[in-house]
Amino acid sequence: MDQLYNFGNATWHYVSVAFSAFHQTVNIYVLLLAALAPFLLIYSRNELLIKRLRTILDFMQSFKLYSNEKQGEAERRGPTQNPSFEFVKSKYVSDIRVSVTDQQELDKIDGEQQSSEEEKLKKYIEIATRAGSRSSNRVFVASLGLVIVSYFGFQALLGAFHCDFRAVLNCQAPATTSEHMLVIGALAFCGAFIGALRMLLRCLAVYDLSSFAILRHTGEIVFSVLLIMIIYRAFPDPMANVGRLLLPTDVVAKLDQMANAEASKPATPETPTPVTENGTESTPDATDPTTTQATASAETPKGDPVPEIPWIWFAFAPALGLLPTSASRFLLIKMQSLISFIKTTDDRFTEISRVTSLDIIDGIDFETRFRLEECGICDVQNLATYNPVMLHIETPYGIYQAIDWIAQAQLCHIVGQEKFLMFREINIRTIFDLERAIDSIHSPAAYDDIYAAILFAPSDNLKKAAAISQFRFLIRDTNNVTRQVNVEEYCAWARDQVQPGNKADDVAQQKKNLDTFSEAIEHMMAWISDDLHIRRLRRLWLDISDSLGEDADCFRDSKRHLANQQPAKSDCPHYPNCPPCPPPDPAPEPAPVDPPIVDGGDTPVAPGQSEIVDENGQKNAGQDGKQDGATGEDEVDQTDAAGSLAPDPNAALQEVADPVALSVEPSEGPVSISQEPATEVTDVSADEGKPEAKSSPSDKQS
Repeated sequence: MDQLYNFGNATWHYVSVAFSAFHQTVNIYVLLLAALAPFLLIYSRNELLIKRLRTILDFMQSFKLYSNEKQGEAERRGPTQNPSFEFVKSKYVSDIRVSVTDQQELDKIDGEQQSSEEEKLKKYIEIATRAGSRSSNRVFVASLGLVIVSYFGFQALLGAFHCDFRAVLNCQAPATTSEHMLVIGALAFCGAFIGALRMLLRCLAVYDLSSFAILRHTGEIVFSVLLIMIIYRAFPDPMANVGRLLLPTDVVAKLDQMANAEASKPATPETPTPVTENGTESTPDATDPTTTQATASAETPKGDPVPEIPWIWFAFAPALGLLPTSASRFLLIKMQSLISFIKTTDDRFTEISRVTSLDIIDGIDFETRFRLEECGICDVQNLATYNPVMLHIETPYGIYQAIDWIAQAQLCHIVGQEKFLMFREINIRTIFDLERAIDSIHSPAAYDDIYAAILFAPSDNLKKAAAISQFRFLIRDTNNVTRQVNVEEYCAWARDQVQPGNKADDVAQQKKNLDTFSEAIEHMMAWISDDLHIRRLRRLWLDISDSLGEDADCFRDSKRHLANQQPAKSDCPHYPNCPPCPPPDPAPEPAPVDPPIVDGGDTPVAPGQSEIVDENGQKNAGQDGKQDGATGEDEVDQTDAAGSLAPDPNAALQEVADPVALSVEPSEGPVSISQEPATEVTDVSADEGKPEAKSSPSDKQS
């Protein structure tokens, strides 16, 4: 027992000594400050994972993305799974730490439940709450380097604060260049740490806080601090160098002469005069070694004394550290222009190729733009190609707001700022508004001409690009002469190409020109709206529209409501929404009717297969019982036994050939034909296409 007690006392003694030595060597408070930021980032990352998984579950349940009611829609449009939603879900689900037991339970849910996707997502949320993400350990290990760098940086910054930014290690010693470089490094670390922390928070906002992100920003902190210290050593007083460049040469020469004269004067340090006891001054003995050593030490301070740090570096060092990547890139670009054999950037079109700010989108102000920039959305092109479901999940904005912003950005990105603003003033806000105004089956043709006036108009950017590059369009005019034209003439020529003709054309030609123009504009709209990000947004639009139901299409008293439509439109359950209804079933064929019998014979006359010709091989053109003979025009009475007028054979054939006439019943009684010269029936075969001469019924009677 005594041995165990002695062993415990010895262990506690060694731990106390080690902690005391560690406390004297390492500042505990600075270490906690350095480890605080990585710890909070990792903790926030796990909490963010759980919160967004729950938001994904709410989105899935609200819009019924996996509902069985959409099986009919799947047959019409494809699979019920939305690729945009599946991508967002897999981004967060794939990072959850799943054990073997949890995976077996997930497989069991997938095999038994009817709607297994919601149950699986609930299970993933339970696992994430209990186990966390699988990459948390890797992120923690990668953050150790950031903790070490932050510790030395905060230690130097606190030392500079203690010495009033004159030194870091020894406040009592005279100022030296090395001490000043440490002060500049501490200021640079302050800016670099803030910049790295801001970038890490941006990665956290989009759930991209990985080991690589932490290592990258740790390296940028070290790089920026070393770079700024070297720049300070090369240009300790940048304002003086700038002043020498701005002042005239003679003024600079006079200033240099004055500085050299001041530096050539011998330094006469003031030494205190010793005073005797009776108040008289005493001359120190030059042979006294203590007096000589004290005077030498006073004349020669330790280190190389330098002036104070210029005030410009107290703002310049943190600013360069705050933007290490931008500062280094700026220096490299400017150095490239000084070297002729390095391939440089063509910046002639910088004025017209600037990015489009998010402020042009209706509903985005300064604060909203700043929040979107945290997700990597810095301009209109980024917003136009962003996943709307991911924008809803990773920001505090609703799904309808995200869809509206992205649809506006897509229209602005395609047609440009000027035309986008013109379209918005005439009630075309999004890419889908323009698509339905031009390409809808219910859109009047006049709207094609209205919106083509904006689409084919020459913009200011097009004029500037042609002016900077001295570009001329090469066209072939109406006289088949190829010539070069400017922007305005080219746009007018392009408009004439898709809408030929003028008002002097006849009505048929004008209709043909209008159809050609509509086809051209609709074709243009087809390729404009066929980008992948537009198709993705359209798919999500249709899924949400289907989840809202047909009652959300219009009010009950609207002309578009099914109960208020004409029969031709009420047959379509999706009018006037896209996609169009399938074509109606073909009309049933009429019931077959027995063909009439000519002259009571046994040979029927089939519709469209026979003609009556005379003996000379000419067609009989008489339809009212008249024939034109070779010797003149004779009228022959054709009557039956009761004295009634016999039907014309050609008229009977026309009635048989007409489908409407099939419902007319033939007249009763025998049919007789007067004894005329024998005629022939020419059978035109539908298969062979060659006539065959057959004997007429009158031939049989004779």
